[in-house]
Amino acid sequence: VEETFYVIDGRGTFIVNGEEYLAVRGDAFRIEPQDRHDIRNDDPAQLKLVFIKCPYLPKDKVCV
Repeated sequence: VEETFYVIDGRGTFIVNGEEYLAVRGDAFRIEPQDRHDIRNDDPAQLKLVFIKCPYLPKDKVCV
């Protein structure tokens, strides 16, 4: 699925296919299907994000 993340508040790092990108309030990241991605909170404050998945696939998730 394709995902778009929008940073509402906080600071973090998006790791996309092994490359790291600083993420701060107002940034948006578009993740292509098949891209491997992780998000790391680099700040003591909460990292708040909104994300949109298209198409929605209920089985496409990681439960921790």
